[in-house]
Amino acid sequence: MRDLKNIYHLNKTARVRFGNNIFFTYKDITELIDADIPVLISLVNDGRNCYKRHTVLIVGYQEFSSEDKTIRFLRVYDNWSLDSSYIDYDKLNIFSSINYYS
Repeated sequence: MRDLKNIYHLNKTARVRFGNNIFFTYKDITELIDADIPVLISLVNDGRNCYKRHTVLIVGYQEFSSEDKTIRFLRVYDNWSLDSSYIDYDKLNIFSSINYYS
């Protein structure tokens, strides 16, 4: 059996931040995505009852503005379908976490 260290070695450290809008923010996520760093988000509830107790890969973000409000979405792959989905960032439960390498 081959040692996995010889097959693939990351010269980076895995990071985790718990607590939406406490220890990570929308800006933190967008900065990671803009730097081409993959981000996993683990959700207790996405605020729309689509994802409960689930982890998805964030691959982008989108903002929509109306006259008085900006709505911020995270584009994710959930491994349930071949298409991407969107999560309304402002509806995320505080009990969420992000995982990434830096």
